[in-house]
Amino acid sequence: MDDGLERCDSHLEGAGDKARRRRTAEVQWLQSLLEFCGRVSVLGLSYVANPASSAFRRTTWALLIVAGAAFTAYQIHDLSVR
Repeated sequence: MDDGLERCDSHLEGAGDKARRRRTAEVQWLQSLLEFCGRVSVLGLSYVANPASSAFRRTTWALLIVAGAAFTAYQIHDLSVR
C-alpha cells in the first residue's frame, strides 16, 4: 500500500514541476520581450517598457502605438484594394 502512495506522490510532484517550468518559461519570455522593447529604436516601445515611467504614461504610449499600427494597416489595405 505504501508503494501506491509513493507513486501517487511522485506523480503529483512531477505535475508541480511541469507547472513551475511553464511559469518560469513564461517569465523568461516576458523578460526577454521587455528587454527587447527597452532596446529597440522604435520610439514608443522603449517608453512602454520603461518601469520608471508611470502607468498612465506607459498606457498612453501603448495606445498610441496600437492606434498607429491600426492606421498603418488601414492605409496599406486601402492602397492595395485600389
